[in-house]
Amino acid sequence: MPGMTTARWILTAMGITGAILNAMQIWWCWPLWIAANIGWIVVNARLRRPQESTLFAVYLATAALGCWQWSRP
Repeated sequence: MPGMTTARWILTAMGITGAILNAMQIWWCWPLWIAANIGWIVVNARLRRPQESTLFAVYLATAALGCWQWSRP
């Protein structure tokens, strides 16, 4: 798919940046991971890779949970 390689590199960079921000305890890791996981779900669905789509759906749920946990007082 044209442009898919670029999108996948962008999503990869978002995931790596999210991991670095998380290690530095910076709150912005969560929205970044959430966006990247949604992107990976879409990419893998278009490539007909249900296993990877499922994996990133679980990652999305854990990122949302982490975001919620960090935002609690």
